[in-house]
Amino acid sequence: MLQKLKTAGKTIVISSHHFEQIAPIVERVLLFSEEHTITGSYDRADWEHHPDIQQSFLSC
Repeated sequence: MLQKLKTAGKTIVISSHHFEQIAPIVERVLLFSEEHTITGSYDRADWEHHPDIQQSFLSC
């Protein structure tokens, strides 16, 4: 369903602790601290070719 919404040009906001599940459909990722402040903001081009950035998503 999310992929269909994306294909239709809809903006989708997802909150998840499971980056590997949402990675195929998201274009931008914001990382939040335990204090609920933004600690990182990444476009798909930022994380696709940088394993260190992807690892930071998985360790949150």
